[in-house]
Amino acid sequence: MIRNFFIMVILIASIFNLFTPTGYALESNFLFEKSIMDHSKYTISAITKANGVYVIVGEQGIIRTSQDGKNWTDRNSGVKSLLSDVTYGDKGFVAVGNSGKIVHSVDGKEWRESTLDVGYYFCAVAWNGKLYAAVGQSGAYISDDGIEWVKVYPDSFDDPLIDISSNGSEFIGISMKGRVIFSKDGETWYENKVFNGRLNSVIWDSKEYVAVGSGIIMTSPDGTKWTMDAGLSPFDIRKIAFDGKKYVAFSSSKGIFISTDMQNWINSNDFIWNVKDVIVEDGYFIAVGDSGNIAFWNNRMIYDTKHLTLDYAASSTLAWNGNLYMAVRGEGNKGSIWISKNGEYWEKVFSYPLQLHGAIWDGNQFVVVGAKSILVSQDGTTWKEVVKGNKAWFYAVEWNGSKHVAVGYDGSIAISNDGVKWNDVDFTEGHALTDVIWNGKQFLAIGSDIITSPDGLKWTKHHINLEHLLNRVIWNGLIYVAVGNNGLIYTSTDGDTWTKRESNTSKFIDSIVWDGKRFIALGSNLALVSKDGIVWSEVDFPYNQHIYDIHWNGYRFVGAASNDVGMTSVPNDIIKVIVNGKPLVFDWAPTILNDKTFVPIRKIFEALGAEVKWNEATNTVTATKGDKVIHFQVDNQEAMINGEHIVLDNPPTLINGSTFVPVRFVSESLGAKVEWDNETNTAVITLIEK
Repeated sequence: MIRNFFIMVILIASIFNLFTPTGYALESNFLFEKSIMDHSKYTISAITKANGVYVIVGEQGIIRTSQDGKNWTDRNSGVKSLLSDVTYGDKGFVAVGNSGKIVHSVDGKEWRESTLDVGYYFCAVAWNGKLYAAVGQSGAYISDDGIEWVKVYPDSFDDPLIDISSNGSEFIGISMKGRVIFSKDGETWYENKVFNGRLNSVIWDSKEYVAVGSGIIMTSPDGTKWTMDAGLSPFDIRKIAFDGKKYVAFSSSKGIFISTDMQNWINSNDFIWNVKDVIVEDGYFIAVGDSGNIAFWNNRMIYDTKHLTLDYAASSTLAWNGNLYMAVRGEGNKGSIWISKNGEYWEKVFSYPLQLHGAIWDGNQFVVVGAKSILVSQDGTTWKEVVKGNKAWFYAVEWNGSKHVAVGYDGSIAISNDGVKWNDVDFTEGHALTDVIWNGKQFLAIGSDIITSPDGLKWTKHHINLEHLLNRVIWNGLIYVAVGNNGLIYTSTDGDTWTKRESNTSKFIDSIVWDGKRFIALGSNLALVSKDGIVWSEVDFPYNQHIYDIHWNGYRFVGAASNDVGMTSVPNDIIKVIVNGKPLVFDWAPTILNDKTFVPIRKIFEALGAEVKWNEATNTVTATKGDKVIHFQVDNQEAMINGEHIVLDNPPTLINGSTFVPVRFVSESLGAKVEWDNETNTAVITLIEK
């Protein structure tokens, strides 16, 4: 079954400026498709769903509706003050807010204001199966139609009622200073002072009421007798939700807490915006809050007698074989493998009882490494376990064309010629190793140390005083860039001598990519860019996620993040080349010279099926395909095709040590058709086979 691997895909309108003015601006926008953010600059106060319609309300009287939670339509509420809550009953939707405003709608589209005129604010509204009840500074009011309202509980200016809930027949309301009011019918109310502190929210979980506040969780089966639990003390818990299996509590400062029993809590501290409301619908927790934010996710819990673990991605790694993306996820104590053709829609194809972390495509098969195990697959769907029960905790794997090298978080190293049969490498000086790459001459692994090897067998440790763990490393042909925890960035041209660079951040950096034009480093609510790996600039990244990996396939970015979040982007400020439907990945991005598109010569010739030879002494390139032979020389406008002299408009040129040639001339000389896609800034080449 096809489904979204990345549950939430976000529009973030101010990251890199990857787009031209026809789409988006250069160096400040990064498009994550299928927005569920950017509803406005205003806070969303509440959300509900009924009859297949989502309704959100918020500041300035905002009301919006949606059928899918992604595409939203503005509705006219008729009021300009804050709407603080919304619910649904037999007579339709009811929203309440400041200045005593109450508005009603049968279908969520057309809204009318109630006849009530009190002047004080309402905080919350609920439905008990027969009546609506609204509470706030104005006390409590009830209505059977959402239009005509009757006061049933007195004003409370010093200690306003802040929330209300129902079990389907009774009402429970709470105040800011720990009062609880209770009614079996909505007309007769009773009051208890149950807590000497602030209360924020109350829900019914199908068995009992759950109220949360400043350092407190209270439960009651009937609203009269309450049990106190300070398990989340001293955190101020603003909202709580229950999906039938687990509770998710939102704090004002410490992110999210998750529990199956309200006794043992796991903190997922990567959610920074202020949550105003949360509901459970369609298998998702849906939270709304500051700056128009809406978040959907379905984190699962794994519980046993020893561990209570949030089943969200502790790590994510991507691999691409030219036709298919494959992603591995370390989920709690387990792992999973997903595949996608475009990076947008994913299918889960494999679950594994141990964590999985690293992945590559070696030209013949996918290789995945993880806790005590290594797996392989030729198609990404059918997987074979080739290493099981190994003592090593493998974290990353690399392929240099003839040899695989896997490195582990415990300092383990293993090598293989075919990805199936593996041998351990003795390297006693190693500590935590988190990534490994091949630069054409040597393997380089990073973590708590930096080590290199020409063959994967003999390793040299480079004595660098690393303050924090390094997470990822990349080589762009000229320079290594390694990134890590607490904003750590180091660079080296040889893998031996390293220089620390200023990132001006203390956040974790978990991933890095080179797109031929710039380095992009992503991490915990963080985006950094650099043209040379040395000077870095932070750009706006308004959503709080750990971006564990990002992949560039020559045409689009695909990223994997925490909490089932993913992203895709097709940048418009990079010239892209597609040959017979497949994008080309260049060490250095194509460029425009004198109005002509130039590309690195070896990659384009090989994609067109030609053999390339380079004569360094004369700076001459010879490309051969069948009976056609083409000669180029750097900085020489004269080329030869099968001995015939051709004058080029622009000669081949050297850029960053690579020879660039005009893409149209090269392609057409080898019998290919070239078309230009202005919208995506892409040269589309079709090889015409004779």
